[in-house]
Amino acid sequence: MSTWWIDEPFLLGGGNPSEAELQDLYEKSFRIIISLLDDIKQPPKYNTERATALGYTRSSIAIPDFQPSSLDHGGSVLDREGSVGCRRDSQGSASESSRCGNTWTGTHT
Repeated sequence: MSTWWIDEPFLLGGGNPSEAELQDLYEKSFRIIISLLDDIKQPPKYNTERATALGYTRSSIAIPDFQPSSLDHGGSVLDREGSVGCRRDSQGSASESSRCGNTWTGTHT
């Protein structure tokens, strides 16, 4: 699966991951999945219930391939995931009391 940083080290883009790839991302502190696939037309390569059991929070916003997204798409993700933010101190260390994790955004199969 190819990946690219959108906002390093917090937001990573990539393809539709396998369960093994999700496990690897989890071990690298990723905790939120934002799927841009239409789950009916392009189902994830991973079991969504297992991803949740592993500790991921998952959102799905279907955006057809080669079609532009809208501000409404981004706003709905922020509305749902904004409370999963991470507080960091001046040295960039995560606060122990916060839920921290990186976000993976998936596109394409």
